[in-house]
Amino acid sequence: GVEITVPFLNFSQRAKAQRTDAEAVKAHAVAEDARDQIASQIDKLQKSCHQLADLQEVAELEYQLAKSDLETAVARGETAQGSPKEIQNAQVGEQEKLAAMLDARFNYQEVRLQLMRLTGDLEGWAKSGGSPAP
Repeated sequence: GVEITVPFLNFSQRAKAQRTDAEAVKAHAVAEDARDQIASQIDKLQKSCHQLADLQEVAELEYQLAKSDLETAVARGETAQGSPKEIQNAQVGEQEKLAAMLDARFNYQEVRLQLMRLTGDLEGWAKSGGSPAP
C-alpha cells in the first residue's frame, strides 16, 4: 500500500521539532551569556592591565629615587657628612623599593598573561619567543 503522511497532523513530529527549536534557543542564549561574560572579563582585565602598568612605572621611579638616595648617603658617608645609620636606612629603603618594583612587575605580567589567555593571544606570544611587550 501507499502511506500518506500529512505533516500538520503529525503531532509527535511537531512536538519533536518544537523541542529542538527550544533547545536551539536555549543553546543560543547560553552562548550569548558566555560571550558577554568573556567580554566583561576582558574589559576588566584590560583596565587592570593599564592600572598595573601605571603602578609598575611608579614603582620603578620610586626604586630609581631610592637608589639615588642610597648613592647620596654613601657619598655623604665617604666625606664624613653622613652617618652609617643614614647609609643603612638608605640601603633598607632601596631594598624595599626594589621588592615593591618586582612585585609590581609580577602583578602586571600576571594580569597581562591572563588577558592574553582569555583573548587567545597567549599561544602566538609564546611562539614568538614570549618577548615582553607592554
